[in-house]
Amino acid sequence: MDDQPTRRRLVLVLGAEGSGGDALAGVLRTLGMGAPQRRADPAPTGEVPRWVADLHEELLQRCNVDPVDARPSAWFDTGRLAHLEPLRARVHRWLEERLVDDGPELVLRDPRLAWFVGVWRSAALRCDADLSCVTVLRHPASSTGPTRGADDDPADVSSVAGWLNGQLHAERATRGTARAFVRHDDLVADWTVPVAALGTALDLPAVREAGANDIRAVHTYLRGGGPTAGRAWDDVDLPAGLRDLADRAWDALGGLVETPDDADLLARLDEVRADYTTTYDQAAALTWSSSRAAHRAGLRTLPAPGRAVVGRGADRVPHGVRAAVPAGLRRRLRRVLGRPGTV
Repeated sequence: MDDQPTRRRLVLVLGAEGSGGDALAGVLRTLGMGAPQRRADPAPTGEVPRWVADLHEELLQRCNVDPVDARPSAWFDTGRLAHLEPLRARVHRWLEERLVDDGPELVLRDPRLAWFVGVWRSAALRCDADLSCVTVLRHPASSTGPTRGADDDPADVSSVAGWLNGQLHAERATRGTARAFVRHDDLVADWTVPVAALGTALDLPAVREAGANDIRAVHTYLRGGGPTAGRAWDDVDLPAGLRDLADRAWDALGGLVETPDDADLLARLDEVRADYTTTYDQAAALTWSSSRAAHRAGLRTLPAPGRAVVGRGADRVPHGVRAAVPAGLRRRLRRVLGRPGTV
């Protein structure tokens, strides 16, 4: 009989909202991996624990970063937080409590997780827990939503740009960590195949030792709302350069499903990430005048300065003090200052 204690594990399920990450996290939990939650604020299978959702929202606001931010620089803004000791200690305390109360094997899912992999890596290390990252890959066309109106809606452009920025930098952030990639379409076709491969690659006992009842429970769970089909490139009109970058990223990311740390694929992704950064910087420079105009328009919406805010130095002197100055001296001061009014 094996009396060895279960090794602590934390699995982060990454992927944009609507990628199928919620469904995959629900599958892992249904197979027996724990869902971190507080008893006072239980989170049903597949939902983000309230503490985690509030934390990520707070950190994004602190950095002025949008969950689907297309700016390459946004990753530097959020990445700096991983070096803040008060934040690292705060997340460590929460995770340690969850590993004690909710079990030694936890699955954590939130579409915003990728921005803060460094923070959670530090917490797992302090808790002596093995960290694994699973990224669910869905075609970039599906990031644009089902009904955007006109094919050339600029929201499609920003959505694909956000997908590119998110996928490329999240992949980079998980290097050096035990990780796996799962295609959304494979989950839709037959979830058992990619999940079984996932259990082997990341050594997840809950997946490897799943029985018939566990598998039936997952089938029941997915019938309640599993991954769904999405859009294709034919439904989206994009600038040729942006679509080419997305295609290159999609092809290279797809190769990571079989070989998650292939050197040639990583080099290709590094190249796409550099090209995307250049493209974004060029676009920002091209639209600089529009950004400045929007900034000026925003300033005009601010409240006008109050009457108490004055421009003359003399007006800052109390009236009683000014009245005590002899009239002749006030006239000389006016001439020196070149002002015709009274002083």
